[in-house]
Amino acid sequence: MPTSMDTVHSVANGEFNLGIVRIPYHYDHYYQAYLKEKDLTGQLIWEYEYPVLMSKEHPLADTELTYDALGDFIEIRYEEIAVPYLQIEEFQGKKESPHSRRQIHLQERSSQYNMLSSVTDSYMWAPPVPKEVLTRYGLVQRHCLRENNTYRDMLIYPKDYQLSSLDREFVDLLFITKNRVAFGED
Repeated sequence: MPTSMDTVHSVANGEFNLGIVRIPYHYDHYYQAYLKEKDLTGQLIWEYEYPVLMSKEHPLADTELTYDALGDFIEIRYEEIAVPYLQIEEFQGKKESPHSRRQIHLQERSSQYNMLSSVTDSYMWAPPVPKEVLTRYGLVQRHCLRENNTYRDMLIYPKDYQLSSLDREFVDLLFITKNRVAFGED
């Protein structure tokens, strides 16, 4: 699965005209400086907090979640291990230590959803998910407070690039889709 850094490189190298990157808010200044260095510009699509995804059969599915309550359950994790200007060792030192003692690391999104459905005492911090996906996999998403949980999705493109009519149609559909997810519309 390509990382945000892969996407930045693909757009900067001219492989693609547009890209979408997901940036943890607390690393935003690194990404903004890196985009500027690569002569790219970014347009904010959405800023949001990751909800907790879990099976509707999860013991906490119908409760008001607290961060501490999640510690006894299996956390399904996906981690992007690249941040501009940080060496892997620095990044490893800055990232949040795992809260759950039991973890499963998966990279592919549908595998993560299948695992959440099958392992009903698991959970995952993830971007908001459309209702139809929640229904298909028998999942719920719940708000839960934790530090460094704000993310930004940004559309990136070369600084002097003029969006084509097809690009503008794509951006329109992108924002329609974002609004459906953000406002829980089907």
